[in-house]
Amino acid sequence: MAWFKVDDGFWSHPKVLLLSDSAVALWVKAGTYSCQHLTDGEIPRQLLRFLGTESAADELVESGLWNATDQGFRFHDWDDYQETSDAVKQRRDQARERQRKRRAERDKPKNGHASVTRDSQRDTTVSHSEVSTPDPTRPDPTRPTNKESASAREEDDEKPKARSKPRTRIPADWSPTDTHIAYANERRLDLDREATAFRAHAEANDRLLVNWNSGFTQWLTKARPQTTSTAPARRPGTEPSDWRRSRPQPAQDFAQGYDVIDAPPF
Repeated sequence: MAWFKVDDGFWSHPKVLLLSDSAVALWVKAGTYSCQHLTDGEIPRQLLRFLGTESAADELVESGLWNATDQGFRFHDWDDYQETSDAVKQRRDQARERQRKRRAERDKPKNGHASVTRDSQRDTTVSHSEVSTPDPTRPDPTRPTNKESASAREEDDEKPKARSKPRTRIPADWSPTDTHIAYANERRLDLDREATAFRAHAEANDRLLVNWNSGFTQWLTKARPQTTSTAPARRPGTEPSDWRRSRPQPAQDFAQGYDVIDAPPF
């Protein structure tokens, strides 16, 4: 793509101040046409019906912006302000050569083995859109090259990946630890009841944990201290878990003079 350059002082130039709007529009459209088709400022007369009018062209000739020719018109001093067709073609050829070298470097065989890729089978012809110059008012975004992207992926693959422990169901032989016993005694908790409730909750909800001892520790932090018994906590199974076996039934309490209200709840 070639750019038609218009100076920022164009609007106030003496040759432009007295032009009509149609003449100015014709000058701009004809300039972009010449850059697109690489005519070096030559405008055929038959194109006026697409670009403007005869009267507008006469204004440009009278003002000195255009010169009349046998075939039509030509921009005055085009080569001094605009890129010539030879310069545009040379720039495009250089861009094609850079593209060819870049592709050859990218497709170069590794370790002495030839590799055939989809890109290596393509036609090396480069369209004008691939070799066009960037918009001077907008910088090109910075993008990583193919080598940088491949290197980043290799570094990610080489990094060791942390392995997490699998979660399991509560083991059949699980039981509270000495730390649990000490914690339950300190907080006056019924360890046997809490361990039974903990296992029942885990099995009923099909819970999966990595560390069941840590899970039971959290369970105990939410347990309520017992208020009707002062017996220290022991491992489940080392003493009867039923409170009825440790003291008389409510009816027997009443018969022996105990207050039934103080009996533990069912």
